[in-house]
Amino acid sequence: MGALERIGNLIRETVEERTGREIVPRERLDILESAEGQNRVLRKTLDFIGFTLFNYGGAQPSPYRMPNDMLPQARIFAAAQSLRAWIDDPMAGQQVDLYVSFVFGRGVPKPQAHDDEVQDVLDKTWADEANRRILTSYERLVEKGIDAAIQSNIYFTFFDDGEDGAVRISLLMFEDVLDVVRHPKDRFRILFYKVLEKQVVYDFNRGGYVTPPGDAGKPKTVYYEAYGAFDEDNAVMVAQDDAAGGKDAISPPSSQLRPGKVVHLAFNKTSEMAFGVPRMRRLLRWWTAYNEVLESHVNRMKAMASVYMKATVRGDQGQLDKLAMMATGRSSAFGATQDVPGSHHRPPGPAGPGILGQNESLNYEPFKIDSGAGDVAQSVPQLRAQVSGMFPPTYYGQDAGSLAGQQTVELPVLKFIERDQEAWAGPFRALGKVAIDAALRVGDLSEFRDATPEEQDEIAAAEESGAPLRFELNDQGQIKRDLGFELSLPSPLKRAMADLVAAAVQTATAVDPNATNPELSRWLFGFILAEAFDVEDPQRIVDQVLPRHLAVAAAEGEVQIDPATGRPVPPAEAPTSTGPDGKQHPASNPYGAKVNSPQPEERNVEEAAVDRGRRRAAAHASRIRRRDIGEAFDEQVGSMARDQLRRLGDVPALASTNGHASGVV
Repeated sequence: MGALERIGNLIRETVEERTGREIVPRERLDILESAEGQNRVLRKTLDFIGFTLFNYGGAQPSPYRMPNDMLPQARIFAAAQSLRAWIDDPMAGQQVDLYVSFVFGRGVPKPQAHDDEVQDVLDKTWADEANRRILTSYERLVEKGIDAAIQSNIYFTFFDDGEDGAVRISLLMFEDVLDVVRHPKDRFRILFYKVLEKQVVYDFNRGGYVTPPGDAGKPKTVYYEAYGAFDEDNAVMVAQDDAAGGKDAISPPSSQLRPGKVVHLAFNKTSEMAFGVPRMRRLLRWWTAYNEVLESHVNRMKAMASVYMKATVRGDQGQLDKLAMMATGRSSAFGATQDVPGSHHRPPGPAGPGILGQNESLNYEPFKIDSGAGDVAQSVPQLRAQVSGMFPPTYYGQDAGSLAGQQTVELPVLKFIERDQEAWAGPFRALGKVAIDAALRVGDLSEFRDATPEEQDEIAAAEESGAPLRFELNDQGQIKRDLGFELSLPSPLKRAMADLVAAAVQTATAVDPNATNPELSRWLFGFILAEAFDVEDPQRIVDQVLPRHLAVAAAEGEVQIDPATGRPVPPAEAPTSTGPDGKQHPASNPYGAKVNSPQPEERNVEEAAVDRGRRRAAAHASRIRRRDIGEAFDEQVGSMARDQLRRLGDVPALASTNGHASGVV
């Protein structure tokens, strides 16, 4: 082995040891890179073919599954990949966090019923601990938002058959739901969900979950009824069931039917699909490409940092050997001059100084590698546009741009969030409806209620005039209860709070310019509280701040409210007309003209002084706690009288002693 080869091996071993990288010849590197590229293309092609076959089974339709639905194994596989990306990939995690934050905000407010007793039923259902463990608490709601972003399928199960009339929620495991059973006469009507039931118990001796031995441990196929699958009050559905042989003919055996009704929340699906396709599936390969580009750039930067100098040597064999030993030991040329007794190795010498010396036999040059930062700067934004998914790159703290651009990309995101919020409202509305129906079934809630005194007067007036009533009565004269309720998810337009308030004011001005509709004012006030201020119970605040009787009295002109103080205005001072300045003014000055106060000589001096003194004394009486009110009143009267006379020049200035006026007026 020649000297140059030995030196090359020493340098290569040193570099490999210090950098953790293997040095290979360029010819071999080109072959390896070419083979790796071909393997990557082949692997992606095989994955695509295999996953397509694995997913759709060759796209062969079956009598139990629509052609476009993914197979259960493919659904589980795609969800597992999405879960791993959410755990490890920062872009995936940020997308899920943004989705949950935009859709739910600070949580979903409780529904607001039109009837107080119906509201009690809803409040009880939302406060139930079993329901809070699944959906109605904020922590569990955030978890369901993450599930939806990863799986695109959530299977809520409602149980409403108890004698207590309570409704409780549970969940079916994502990987246990295999298929759906459709109606034979209506392919888009789902009757049951096919579920794989697994029996597992916790073994405290083994410290883990185990499967019971024998037949008890074998998985079983069971079925859950879909929410709304059957309705005896729906004539069309009853006719379809009869045409198929009746409900029993299209239902599974009772031994395989489990209690509860499934409310399936699915995203990213077509009308022919029963299950949603995980949204992250279409982004996984782009996230991988994005990470590979950044990782390769980081590795290149590390390589640049590990090799920073190139040396060109001219000299004999001894000089080259000395250079190799310096590179291996990283010591100075003057180090390691003594041998260690009993050893063939020399101890490392002290580190060399920070001054680099060279002669004509050794030339040092900076070692430069193109980092490719320019190419990365061009390709990374394009990849970010692909991997950002439903949110533009600016939502990830990148490419902020101008405010106009921010508002331009904001609209598609808001429309997407509004669409998903409407889908999320489905399970909440179903929970409220099921709770009300269960309360009616057990008698906790009656379908009819007693009429209020106002409603009794309306009924009597309608009977006398023969006019139709706006509500339904039973034989006992009771009014049919309003079982409806309102449910709204938090608005994502928090930044546009001023726009919401302005829109409400413009609506009130356009619809009710004379402010004669109290219910409109109350409704708009509640709308602003709910949408702009995110108040959970806006109706309670409306009733406190703007009671119905006060709003009606103001609308009928009996009393008007001063917007500055919020208190009723006396009728004499109440504004009755709008002047040219756009403001309302009292009848004594309908056009809002400026009125000068009368001069003192136009009035009786003593009368003016006494009148003004009384008004000022009344204004300051509340602040005078230690004096007799009558004495203070007399003091103010005398003081004001003297002020008036002094301005007229009839009485000289008088002195004051101990707060009491002295002299004769």
